[in-house]
Amino acid sequence: MAQYLDSAFLLALSVVGLVAFKWIISRASSTHSKLPLPPGPKLTPIVGNLFQFPRELPWIKYREWGLEYGDVVYLRAINRNIILINSHQAALDLLEHKSVIFSSRPHITFASDMCGFSKSLVLTPYNARMRASRKHFHSLMSPRHTPQYWSLEESAARRLARSLYDDITSGDDQGEQVFERIKWTTASVAVLIAYGYTPSKEHDPLLRMEEATSRYFEEATAPGGWIVDEITVLKYIPSWFPFTSFQRTAAKWRREVQEVVDVPFDTVRNQMSTNSAPPSFVRSILEGEPSSQTPEEIDILKWTAGVIFSAGTETTASAIYSYFLAMVLFPKVQERAQAELDAVISTKRMPRLADRQGGKLVYVEALVKEIMRWAPIAPLGVVHLSTKEYEYRGWRIPDESMVVVNVWGIFRDPSIYPLPDEFRPERFLTKAQGGDCESTEDIPLDPREVVFGYGRRNCPGQHLADLALWIAVATILSVYHISAVPDSDKMPSVDYTSGVVSHPKPFKCAVLPRSEKAKQLILEFDDSAVAYMAETPPFDVKV
Repeated sequence: MAQYLDSAFLLALSVVGLVAFKWIISRASSTHSKLPLPPGPKLTPIVGNLFQFPRELPWIKYREWGLEYGDVVYLRAINRNIILINSHQAALDLLEHKSVIFSSRPHITFASDMCGFSKSLVLTPYNARMRASRKHFHSLMSPRHTPQYWSLEESAARRLARSLYDDITSGDDQGEQVFERIKWTTASVAVLIAYGYTPSKEHDPLLRMEEATSRYFEEATAPGGWIVDEITVLKYIPSWFPFTSFQRTAAKWRREVQEVVDVPFDTVRNQMSTNSAPPSFVRSILEGEPSSQTPEEIDILKWTAGVIFSAGTETTASAIYSYFLAMVLFPKVQERAQAELDAVISTKRMPRLADRQGGKLVYVEALVKEIMRWAPIAPLGVVHLSTKEYEYRGWRIPDESMVVVNVWGIFRDPSIYPLPDEFRPERFLTKAQGGDCESTEDIPLDPREVVFGYGRRNCPGQHLADLALWIAVATILSVYHISAVPDSDKMPSVDYTSGVVSHPKPFKCAVLPRSEKAKQLILEFDDSAVAYMAETPPFDVKV
């Protein structure tokens, strides 16, 4: 026991010493210009603002700092420089107009080195690997290519409508399974697009594994969550040493992350060798590439497909679930959107993505924009990294600064969006359309220009995500009425999780077919319609 305590004491003492040494060295070796840093909260010696970062809903505190210090705020965590951006203009100036400097990613020791996420596009620095991965995305997910996914997204939205009805008939009258159904739907679409795989059951092993690894990513990249991110030498300490449970956690996560990337990809390659592979992103890329691909090229494609699977699941699910919450809280919005759908499409069929092209569903379009603004799926976006010192507004942005865009804060700027806490699609319509704006020139910033990121690191799957959200919202609007649970003593709260991808915390709601005709449309759904790609056997994933 004494030996254990001695080891723990030595480890703690070493950590403190390393923090101080790292801070002294960084100060002594600094060769920056004499320009001032942007304003920000007072720094504590050595640790800087490390203990001022909030764990829960940090974007709220970041907006408060923006109101106090300005739209560009300087923070420091030990020797990490952090630039916090609270305005669209500053984000454009740096991440868009100077993207050659601000397009890399910070190195996160625990997530990248220890948990195996270093090859994920989200964490890849601005290099040849990143460019190759994005090239794969654009080859099949540009606006020119997304129409090939229309029928799939339409069928998936109808499958969601049917699964909600099945839950209702099974006794779920409080919407307790809504989020699970949404996540399963978006995951099914993502895995079908990436690998041509149709999940065979509600608790499909591959989908369960993806859900677990997405949770690992959230935890592994949480700011301030792992001391090894600040004291990187700790990653070399053996797992049997006291207080190093993070080593065992990382080893477990790394195995599972690699498996969820390897198994579906290898399955597609094996199917291709017997000409039995259904259409998919992976098959299309492999068929279009030389047979003599290098191991690195194969690895890039493998991880790109993995990003389609994981990112395409969580983000879209969050936005759709926010729609359900908004309809409970703002019933008049739902009524107006349904009236528009009934007038333009009628109640004889469900919406199709082609209906969006006509430009007549202006309120539904505004509703989708307002979902993105009111509840951004990634309130802080994805962190950028500067690759050299840069002067901005008379301040210096240090080399290797982490640049964080407060997406949520931008969307709460009343100078752009009056009454920002209200859910109000009318803000995106002219008065002639029944909205708030005098003319189209007065319509505020389209949330898609912010929520999908800036510059060379914007979301490569944004066009597919946009149409997936639109058709899901339009389909549910056409056949369901969403409301508070009858006889409930209170309305749901606007409570969100604090991860990279934020979604509403569970809430109760009543989801009922709008009419007998709507019920008939729901029941007409044929589950085989989703599997427009051939059925495949379940992947051999250990769970």
